Amino acid sequence: MPIETKSLAKSDMSQQSTRIGSYLRSLIDVRAIILGLALLHLVVTTVWLARWYQALNTPVDVYPDSFLIVPLLLVFASLLLLIGRSWARLVALPISGWVLYRLGYGGLSAAAAAHDRSLFAAASLRLWLTEKYIGQPQEFLQLALAFIILFYVLVVQARQWRGRSIKTTSTP
Repeated sequence: MPIETKSLAKSDMSQQSTRIGSYLRSLIDVRAIILGLALLHLVVTTVWLARWYQALNTPVDVYPDSFLIVPLLLVFASLLLLIGRSWARLVALPISGWVLYRLGYGGLSAAAAAHDRSLFAAASLRLWLTEKYIGQPQEFLQLALAFIILFYVLVVQARQWRGRSIKTTSTP
């Protein structure tokens, strides 16, 4: 009887170590890291916003709750990546594309138009980078997260479509 109990205890311990190992491997997954960064950015933005409201102590005409839109969208897109289905990746694609368009191209074209410069001039890019660095430095992280999500979706979808095309052409 004690021998059976020891073997059951060993199998339970091995199952538990297997669970812990798979949990640790899932934390190292790129999708989990992207989600962690997006959640961290959301928390930091929320704390900054709460401190901003607390510092004013008076009614204001401007409520910067719109600063939470992009971090929430990035968290949603990274959650869609974590699902791992092709439909979820295809929904995350336009979300990250919109963030890149709105913060990247939209800001660059607005800076170029405001200073009467060409969109593709180095001076417009320098002006845009200066304005972002001084006024909205959190947008660099948002742009980076959106680019990483977009790149991940494109690479995974391309691999999946390529794998399907190889399977369909190789079967007689």
